[in-house]
Amino acid sequence: MRTYVQDSCVGLSTPLIHERSFLLPGNGLALIFFWASSCGYSIKLIPILNALWDTYHERGLHILGIHSPEFKFEKAPSYLDSLSQNLNIHWPNVNDLTNDFNNRYGNLYTPRILLAMPNKKIFYDQIGLGELKELENTLRRALNIKSAARYAFNDREMYNLTHPHYPTSYPIHFNHECLMYSNVSLNGEWQTTADSTVHARDNQAGEDYLSLSTPAQAINFLMEQPQGNRLILTLNGKPVPEAFHGRDVTNQSNQTNVYVHKPRFYELIRAPKYFSGYELKLFPTEKNFKIYTVAFS
Repeated sequence: MRTYVQDSCVGLSTPLIHERSFLLPGNGLALIFFWASSCGYSIKLIPILNALWDTYHERGLHILGIHSPEFKFEKAPSYLDSLSQNLNIHWPNVNDLTNDFNNRYGNLYTPRILLAMPNKKIFYDQIGLGELKELENTLRRALNIKSAARYAFNDREMYNLTHPHYPTSYPIHFNHECLMYSNVSLNGEWQTTADSTVHARDNQAGEDYLSLSTPAQAINFLMEQPQGNRLILTLNGKPVPEAFHGRDVTNQSNQTNVYVHKPRFYELIRAPKYFSGYELKLFPTEKNFKIYTVAFS
C-alpha cells in the first residue's frame, strides 16, 4: 500500500501534478481522484476505482487520490492509511492538508475525476458519480484496449456499490455555522464548535438529546466518543423496531443502543422503505460525545 500524508508527491514514483498536466513514471494514463471520507458519493466511487485499478493498472493506468480532510481527526497522520486499509485501496493517496492540490486545480468538488495522458492536458473531467460506463470506455480508448477485452464492471452493479458505514447523500453539518436545519433540535447542554456539536455533561438521567425528523430510508451519523460508550436511540419515543435497525444498532434491556468510539459514519436507521413523519432521538450517556454530520440515503 502507498499512502502519503504530506502535501506533495515530489520525489515519489507516483503520478505527479504540474499545473494542469500530469507527469507519469514512463508511459500510461493518469486518473486523479478528488475525494473526502466524509462525502458519501466519494466513498461510493471507491469500489469503482478499485475495480479499474485491478483491471487496468498493468495496462498502464495510474491512480492518484487527493483526499480533502474536513474534520480535525481526518488530518491525523495515521488516519488516511487506516482508511485505505478499510476500503481496500492499493493506489496512492495524498492527504491535502493545506488544499494545495485543490487550489492548484481550482477544484471545489468531491468527488471529481480527471484523466490525462503523460505530459498532456486533461481530456476528461467528471464531477459527482457521473456516467461510469463512459469513464471506463474513455479510459479503454486512451489505453488502446479493444472492446473484446474484459471490462471492470462486467459482473458489478455499477450504481449500487456501497461500503459499510458510509452513506450516499449530501449531509447536514453540525457546526456553529450550519446547525440551523429546521428538523434538527438540541435539548440540554451542548457546545457547537467549528466542525462539530459536543455534548457537555454526563447524561445518566436522559435529559439531553438530539432530535431529528426528515424523510429518509437510511440515516447515518458521523460521530465520535473518545472514551467509547453507548448512545441510546428512540423512534417516536419508543425503542427502534428491529426492522428499522441500522447495521450498528443493537437492543439491550429494552433499549436501542449504538456503541460509539472512533470517528466514522454509524448507520442508525435502515428502514424497509422510504419513510417520514417520525422523530429520531439520540441520547448520549457521557460528555465529550461529538456529532460531525448526518447524511441520508
